[in-house]
Amino acid sequence: MANLALFYYTLVILLIAVMAAALSLSTYVVSRRRVYLLAAIAFLFYFFDVAVVFQDDFLLRHSLDQLSERGAYIYLVGQPYGMILTGAGVFVPLWLMVCDFFEVKNRAMLIAPGVAFALGSVIVELAIPHGNVHEFVFVSMRGVFLFWTLGFAVYQTARSTGAMRGQAKKKGKLFWGMFILGAAVVFENVMLMFVVEAPEFVKGTIFIFPERNPMENMLMLWCALYSVNADLRVLNLHFRRPPVTESDRLTAFINDGMEAYADHYRLSNKEQEVLTQVLLGKDNQNIASTMSIALSTVKVHVHNILKKTGMANRQELISDFHKRA
Repeated sequence: MANLALFYYTLVILLIAVMAAALSLSTYVVSRRRVYLLAAIAFLFYFFDVAVVFQDDFLLRHSLDQLSERGAYIYLVGQPYGMILTGAGVFVPLWLMVCDFFEVKNRAMLIAPGVAFALGSVIVELAIPHGNVHEFVFVSMRGVFLFWTLGFAVYQTARSTGAMRGQAKKKGKLFWGMFILGAAVVFENVMLMFVVEAPEFVKGTIFIFPERNPMENMLMLWCALYSVNADLRVLNLHFRRPPVTESDRLTAFINDGMEAYADHYRLSNKEQEVLTQVLLGKDNQNIASTMSIALSTVKVHVHNILKKTGMANRQELISDFHKRA
């Protein structure tokens, strides 16, 4: 019965992961914001990460049954190199999302953490004798990568100013949840590998794979909840109320993103007002009428906005705002 419940529990986790990936990919297609593509990749790799459980169960079940009959407790990494690949597929996109948010452009900084994770995991697999210590250090490489990413986000938030810092603080609940659940993952691994006696915990009926770590599943669900909420907001904006119409929803979206966008490109207050009208789909004549200023003044402001942002035309400007907002 326990194995049957675990089977359906794993199916639910797989379903949520693939649904979150599909929704993030749909949002990327609509918005063209790279962060949604990275989220889709992360959820897709987590799907494969958990799917390895079925492969391990299928391939190793007979051997595990024999060991169980002899009273052996098993906590193993069934596919270590597969876990390295799927782990990188989950945590590298997460790292790149944080770098994208804080506009990190240094190529070495973007690549180094992922390479360190992969190499470190391979070294652990080859250098440490197999056993509980090996398994703990191996699966803890993911925790190290996660806490590095969260620590970097906290550091960047602390040194940011103005609108960027305000936007980063809005994600505080997400980061705190990830930190707490990440710590819970480490705690669970310590308890299962070093504290709880196997016969008391599983009675020889359930074999513990790192891919089945319930706290890691909860971490994925927490990220999926945040991601799905963001996806639905963007999709609702684009499909129910298209960006070319002046609506309360679109106006709220523009207002939310304007401060950070203007701070990034150093736009003046008047340029922000003109940009708002451009984002609402108005031409120069309508902008002049709405703001009660000369048409020539509007043209000057639009020219200056395009120059500061490095955009060639209005369409590129609108697309750039939606990517960064």
